[in-house]
Amino acid sequence: MTVPAGPPDWTATIGFSYETNVSTNLKAGFGSDLLYSSAFFGQLEEAPQGKQKEYANLDATVFVGAEDGTWRLSLIGRNLTD
Repeated sequence: MTVPAGPPDWTATIGFSYETNVSTNLKAGFGSDLLYSSAFFGQLEEAPQGKQKEYANLDATVFVGAEDGTWRLSLIGRNLTD
């Protein structure tokens, strides 16, 4: 029996961010997002036409930048939970 590919039954995203003024011209902050997906039948390279396990990805960002927004330097981490 072949099961057609389809989307997951459940997905959810939750996140937060915080920023503050470090000085009159400088601000800094951080944030994070968590993405959850339930198991689904997919056609991914790792498991062609097979059941994909549920997963959760954690992303995070830390930044510093100008108060007026003219520049911003960010350190971004993707899929930190691998």
